[in-house]
Amino acid sequence: MHTKNPFKLALFYALPFVIIVTALFLFLLFWERRNLEEEQQEGLTRTASAVLQQIVLTRSWNAGHGGLYARITSRTQPNPYLEDPERDIVAVSGKRYTKINPAYMTRQIAELARSQHGYRFNLTSLRPLNPSNRPDPWEETALRSFESGADRRLSVLQEDGQQVFRYMVPLRIERTCLECHGKQRYQ
Repeated sequence: MHTKNPFKLALFYALPFVIIVTALFLFLLFWERRNLEEEQQEGLTRTASAVLQQIVLTRSWNAGHGGLYARITSRTQPNPYLEDPERDIVAVSGKRYTKINPAYMTRQIAELARSQHGYRFNLTSLRPLNPSNRPDPWEETALRSFESGADRRLSVLQEDGQQVFRYMVPLRIERTCLECHGKQRYQ
């Protein structure tokens, strides 16, 4: 380059430096964002897994007791999907009680979690006893993957303009589950 213009000289030597520094900055920014997203997803997965473990433990405790009875109120009505001749009982005092099985208990806990803490969870199945437990398309895909041996499914999706973390694992059928679910061909 045979020029004496200092601006052109500065541009000639500075431009490659600016391009390299900008590219490096963009790469580091992208890399840091990806790491942050991975850490966030790992944290959400750990939290979801811990909540799930508590729900499974609570369901197991309930099932191990053959269900529990709760007073019939406006919020706790008899479960129409629970086929049990002792689903509803009347105490000597005249108070009416209904049996809360693990599925109904889980639904009530899910309603509390959603209203008080803002997170959602639910039960679903390809063969639900309760029609409101039918899977949405994402859940159906996950359930079919579980039938093929997958142990979990997670995704970060856009729903209603918000980023949503979805995590799903199969609930394994235990002997105590078959009292209600045996007719669904579970083993």
